[in-house]
Amino acid sequence: MVKMIVSNIIKLITFIIIIFIGGILLKSFNDISSLIYTKKLESEIIKILYYTTLGMIIGVESRLENYRLKGSWHVDLNRFIFLGIPVAYLALQFIIYTSDIKFIRLFMLPIYKTDMNQFTQIPLQILLGYILITCLKKNKQA
Repeated sequence: MVKMIVSNIIKLITFIIIIFIGGILLKSFNDISSLIYTKKLESEIIKILYYTTLGMIIGVESRLENYRLKGSWHVDLNRFIFLGIPVAYLALQFIIYTSDIKFIRLFMLPIYKTDMNQFTQIPLQILLGYILITCLKKNKQA
């Protein structure tokens, strides 16, 4: 029991350190990119990668439990199609909105300019990373 509590506290501290260091790096990148002309799209892609990676870190614990099992890995297509694609569509609205390709802009949500802001994008990007990592399953061999 005590070993499990200590293990969870270590995981929590590690996650907080990763968020803290990542936040500092993200802020530094934004400061540098504001000094040097950088397209807004490039900085948004880095933010999306950062928050999606945080979501993957949250979900990796459940995948580590299956790592020791014998069997082959596969992708849970139902979870990916019915959860991953809609969340990806919402989480990547900024890229759709700023795309120069008119065909891609056809898929933009009409409410993007008013309702989709940073406070909805960040949780969706974290959720996207979590869904992507938890789509991986291991077939159990008998």
